[in-house]
Amino acid sequence: MLTAFQQRQQENSFVIDPPRHVYLDFKISGTQQVLAKLATIDCRNLETLNLAHTNVDDSIIDTLIDTFINKEGTQLGELDLSGNNLSDHGVKRLLEAIDTSSHCQLRKLNISGNPQVSANMQEKVAQNFSSKPTAFL
Repeated sequence: MLTAFQQRQQENSFVIDPPRHVYLDFKISGTQQVLAKLATIDCRNLETLNLAHTNVDDSIIDTLIDTFINKEGTQLGELDLSGNNLSDHGVKRLLEAIDTSSHCQLRKLNISGNPQVSANMQEKVAQNFSSKPTAFL
């Protein structure tokens, strides 16, 4: 039996595992819908953000950088961008922001299943996160 809160979450196509984990499900598709959902939640205390298979592309990268990578006080440790439409260019911008940010807490980044991301770029992501306390997804 779902609580009223859980039913509202399912109807809204995202699940918050209070208060630190957000999983967007397959009902949300496309960068604009994902950005609209992210705008409705308090992102400061998130530890996990799962955007897998939400059909996002490189246009989401700037928002991710501004909201989770460069913003002081954010606690995002895990980001799943698997199964989307990212390219090498977008992933490179994300990695550069992670490398230069003094606020970034990211320990896990999953970019698997993005057809436009080369094996070379996937290797760069793996190398970037191999020295982090938690292994690459």
